[in-house]
This record gives sequence, structure tokens and C-alpha cells, in this order.
Amino acid sequence: MKKLVITILLILSINQLYANCIDNKIDSSNVDLGNDTSICEGSILVLSVDSGNYHFLWSTGDTTSFIVVSDSGYYAVQILNDSLKVLDSDTIFISINKKPNSKFDYQQIFQGECQFQIELFQPGCTYYWDFNNGEGYSLLSYPRYVYQFPTSNFAKLTLTSVVTGCKSTYSTAIYLYPWKVGINNIDYNLNKIFAAPNPFQRSTIISFELYKNEQKISIELYDILGRKVNTIVNQESKLKGQYEFPIELENENGLYILKLIVDEQVSTYKLLKSN
Repeated sequence: MKKLVITILLILSINQLYANCIDNKIDSSNVDLGNDTSICEGSILVLSVDSGNYHFLWSTGDTTSFIVVSDSGYYAVQILNDSLKVLDSDTIFISINKKPNSKFDYQQIFQGECQFQIELFQPGCTYYWDFNNGEGYSLLSYPRYVYQFPTSNFAKLTLTSVVTGCKSTYSTAIYLYPWKVGINNIDYNLNKIFAAPNPFQRSTIISFELYKNEQKISIELYDILGRKVNTIVNQESKLKGQYEFPIELENENGLYILKLIVDEQVSTYKLLKSN
């Protein structure tokens, strides 16, 4: 009889010890949601913990071993045993990085040739323009492209933030119209100058294109009365290609004229400075 009592007590003790171990056991990997992090606007992030044989309670009310999040904020999870005792917990903060705005517009400036302009200039971004599925491309902010008129055309811009890596893409069909040939609209000067944004408040980006290597390039800015305001480029030599650079204008608001002078040929472009 004594042996039976001792055996029963021993079994009960072992069972109690086992129950205590189970009650206090924490998964060997512990709960670790990682460091606070960020995701791009419109993206999702999966937060998960090792499942083991436990119960879970997230701050969102979910009871699965993982949740999918897309909003900024704090997210917490608790690990519970069968007795609903909290064994471990962790918290993480998720922030949202805004995607750049890749929307753009275009203007046909010659037979098959278009000037592209983004809706909002955003420093700290890289640009990749795709014209007709790789038929042509550009890494400039405000490029020009000559389509083989009259074909079915489109353009796509992928804008990527250098800091966050977030990217956005915008594409549109390009509609080209026959260019009327007449004495008033034949452009014998192939060198073009352009600026965007326009109108602008204080700064804008000048873009110009040379169709061959040139020895003397000048860019000058005049007010509406014809007075020279600034010499931006003074008789520099440039290779064939596209160029762009920012300028700041602290003069009063009004209409200004940009002049691109290449070997005595002059191309002009109107700029409007306003608040």
C-alpha cells in the first residue's frame, strides 16, 4: 500500500513538473519581430513569429501566427500557452515612405518629336524613360524623343527615390499629329531649349539639346524689355546630346526670355516667374 501511495505521488509530481515546464516554456527562437522598419506606400509587410504549439494575440486582434500590414503604426504580439498565460511578447513600429509622383505630360514640338515634362520635379530621384518598349530611353528629367511618325506610340516613366528605394511608374499613349509645313512654322534651327517647371516661383531646370558637336554655346536670360539679366553659359564647347541644369532667379516676377546661341543661331523660350 505504501509503495502504491509513493508511486502515485511520484507520478503526480512528475506530471506537475511536466505541466510547469510546459506552462513556462518559451519557443527556442523567442519572439522577435525585428527592428522598426518602413515600407513603401501601397506595399505590404508580413509580420510572423515561430508557431510552435502556442496561441497568439496581435494588437490588431488577430490570433494567427502572422499578419499582413500596410499602414503605419505600432504592432505587438503576445505568445500564450494553453492556460492563456503570456510567455513572451514583442513590438515593432512600421512607417510608410511616400512614393514619388511619376506623372508627366508631353508636347509635340516638331514632326514626331516630343518634349516631356514631369508634373512635379522631385530631387533625390532617378529617372528612367521608356519609349515604345525599349525603342528608346532616357535618364534625364525632361527629355525629348523623336518617334517614327505616324506609328502607335507610348511613353513610360519609372521614378525611384534614392533614399527610400520607393518607385512609381506612369505611362500614357502618345498622340502625334501631322506637322503643317508652312513658312511660319518650319524650324530650321534644330537646337532646342526648354525649361520646367514653367511657370516657376524661384528655381527651374533648363534643358537643351545639340544635334552636333559645337564649339561656342551661350545661354542668356533677358527680361521682357530686352535687357540682359544673366549669362548662364558663356561660349562653352559642348558635345552633341541633351543637357540639363537648375537655375535660380531672384528677380521680380514677370516674363523672361531664354536664348540659346549656337554658332550665331538663336533659339528662344519664354519663362514666366510668379508666386
